[in-house]
Amino acid sequence: MAKAPTQALIYQCSKFVSCNAAAGNHSVEQIDLGYSIRDLLVMRIKKVSYYLTLSNLPVVTFGASADQFSFGLSQDFHVVEAGVPAYPDDLAIVDYNSLTRNDFGAAANAIFFSDPMIVKTMMDIHPDGLPVHPASLYAWSYCDNAAAATFDYRVVIHYDIQEITMEYYQQLINQLLINR
Repeated sequence: MAKAPTQALIYQCSKFVSCNAAAGNHSVEQIDLGYSIRDLLVMRIKKVSYYLTLSNLPVVTFGASADQFSFGLSQDFHVVEAGVPAYPDDLAIVDYNSLTRNDFGAAANAIFFSDPMIVKTMMDIHPDGLPVHPASLYAWSYCDNAAAATFDYRVVIHYDIQEITMEYYQQLINQLLINR
């Protein structure tokens, strides 16, 4: 059983996710921090940054209008499945992002230049950080494209780990079970 630190240190972890995309393809990767579901711990996510591989993001990759790439964090491995995208209102979704190409009038060439592409401060949602159990966190992506493409991204999570009471642990575990 892993022991939580006694000091409130902010840690950082990252995970690389790749989705070889044609219509309905997906990828789910566990963010393994070495904790067990039995550990009386809470992970409080402070900030999440997404770095998309810029070479994969020109309009050529988004081959047609309405091509979409969604990605984020979840507490459930089955949040996306073949042909079934994740939805932002799914209870298992911790964070949801979506990029969509829309052509209006004559299509022009475009490329995304921001790196990191998306940065979210979870302290805006919950003052102490977004609480999740550290043994059940996944990075996911879903591609809904007309043509084959590859979307890669790296998620960087800033968080702390705290010991919790059995009552709070039961609330977290019940939340996981309800989400599944």
